[in-house]
Amino acid sequence: MTETFWKPEPKAPWRDWRTYSMLGPIASGALGACIFFALGLAFAEIASIRPEVRKPMILVAAFAVAIGSTFGSIGSGIEVFRKSHKSQATAWDWVSLSISIVTTIAGMIIGVATLLGGTTNWSQEAVIWGSAVVCGLAALDASGDMIELGGLFGSHEDRYALWLEEREQWRRENGLAVTANGQALESKLEAVTQWAEDLETRLAENEARWLWPVAQKGDFVRILERLNGEAENLQRDGAILLLADEQLQPPSDATLGRWLAMAKEV
Repeated sequence: MTETFWKPEPKAPWRDWRTYSMLGPIASGALGACIFFALGLAFAEIASIRPEVRKPMILVAAFAVAIGSTFGSIGSGIEVFRKSHKSQATAWDWVSLSISIVTTIAGMIIGVATLLGGTTNWSQEAVIWGSAVVCGLAALDASGDMIELGGLFGSHEDRYALWLEEREQWRRENGLAVTANGQALESKLEAVTQWAEDLETRLAENEARWLWPVAQKGDFVRILERLNGEAENLQRDGAILLLADEQLQPPSDATLGRWLAMAKEV
């Protein structure tokens, strides 16, 4: 029987679409807030900014804030109700959702008031003070989105641990846990056994090597005679290997150096 656990593995936050459904609107709202903030700080010099530059900046800022508030409500709202369905929602989640709803309603009211052109008393007041109120609510709405996004990142390890527990429970119920663990244990035992055998072989080889006699000059001369004119190209490492083939230990480096010099003169 093969494993067919039905529940998908929780995705890492940077691979989860919910991350970008909240991160994108947060970035959009931050851009709009940055432009409005800069224009507010430059109020003393606002007249020096040419109208053809100032007007596009205001429009970009307004649309960026609106996009951040409205589209951010989608991702954060889905996350809040997901938590609610699993009984994981906290007071912060409901505060975030409430701010999002209030911001959307306030934005719609000021939009209608602007379309009426200030022809009624309430629309005049809404146009005058509504922008400041909506901008403040939009900032709070972005904070609510960040609360949900932070919760999504912070809960990944817990969700992954729960998924592992549920998978192991499913394996036990379907008779797969013992088989899977048994196969893994058997593979580990085979690897340890092979490692032990290789270590024993290497130890035996090294022990035998220490029993080899140290090569004498006559042994080295005999090896040179077999090289058939290639002795002058012989290097230190090659000489040690040739001595090992004869089960001989090399002499000191100084002695081996003299023998190699002798080989080049032959």
